[in-house]
Amino acid sequence: AENLLKQLRIGWAICPKGMGDALRHIIFSASLGISSAQVYVATFVLRHSKLAEIQKMVRDELRVYVAETVKLLDQFDISWKPDIPMIWLTLLGRWHTTAFCSAAEKLGVLVSPGEFLSSESPAPRMLCAYV
Repeated sequence: AENLLKQLRIGWAICPKGMGDALRHIIFSASLGISSAQVYVATFVLRHSKLAEIQKMVRDELRVYVAETVKLLDQFDISWKPDIPMIWLTLLGRWHTTAFCSAAEKLGVLVSPGEFLSSESPAPRMLCAYV
């Protein structure tokens, strides 16, 4: 949980009853708090009257990016979900994760080692590409 909270800047979390102070302390310690400007912006966005409409537009655009990426990679062993901006690629042959990531980066494609794996995937052979 602590690793997740290190990444939490603006967001929300649900914790067990009576653990709110501990969660608040972890978040503050991990992020050194957030500025008043960040709080203002987050509040403005979360209370915006068109938030649902904006979220729908973002989801729709995301689906387009994922679909286009899937078309480009359909010849490979990939996994994806339309609403998630990631594609999981099973490495072929003797490719090693680091070598593949380096080769892709040289071509301008950012690829991350398989940090988010599906339960049926073998960890050392999977990569996650952010669309």
